Amino acid sequence: MQEQLMQEQRLSNMYREQCITLESELARIREEGDVGRELFKERSEKMGKRLKLMTQRYEALEKRRNLEVEGFNNDIKQLRQKLKDVEKQLFKVTTHC
Repeated sequence: MQEQLMQEQRLSNMYREQCITLESELARIREEGDVGRELFKERSEKMGKRLKLMTQRYEALEKRRNLEVEGFNNDIKQLRQKLKDVEKQLFKVTTHC
């Protein structure tokens, strides 16, 4: 009976130690999970900010490109008009001679 009691105490102590070990392991895993979530959150925020900045830059470049195209089209229009004017003058000169 005494031997059985001692064996039960040993098993009880062993299970208690296992519980403590497992609780420590669980706490560590939860802490790692919290750290991982926090790191993921920070990285997501950084990537979101970077995406926003890149989108703004792209929109600014697109606007600039559109303005440049508009300017080129205006230049072409003016040059065509000048060419027509020169052709008219040339025609006048050649018809009078």
